[in-house]
Amino acid sequence: MVRADQTSAPSYDKGLARLKRDFVRILRERRTTEFLSYIGPQGVSIDENEDSRTRKDIGNDFRRKRGAYCVLFDSRCLGGDSQSVCSAHGLLLTAKPEVTVSVAMPEGKPQAYLSIASKARSCLDGTQSYEFIFARVQGSWNLIAVSHT
Repeated sequence: MVRADQTSAPSYDKGLARLKRDFVRILRERRTTEFLSYIGPQGVSIDENEDSRTRKDIGNDFRRKRGAYCVLFDSRCLGGDSQSVCSAHGLLLTAKPEVTVSVAMPEGKPQAYLSIASKARSCLDGTQSYEFIFARVQGSWNLIAVSHT
């Protein structure tokens, strides 16, 4: 993904480190309630082809253990062999991924990009990645999109 006006944005460095630490912990520990707290009123898109969904919609997926829950927290319900497709949680636990965070300023508005990538053979024939995109809203980071390959 190309990011317009990518910068290190020193004023966000401390917040980005905290965002990375806290959000990775949420995924590793399947903290669904904390995950939902990152979804703002604009909702979140879990796939590039999906319209934004509300916090309530995602919460329903979490309670039913389907859809967004599978993508984020449970490889077993993704369909197919759990050794070939990983949820974000599974990728963090089994594949020793690289986790990075950066900030960009598209249209002068800060966005954070938290990426989890792995080349381990346990995920999608050798490569898999997730990117979590956050918008800065009133001093906090709101999750607006999740992309995975």
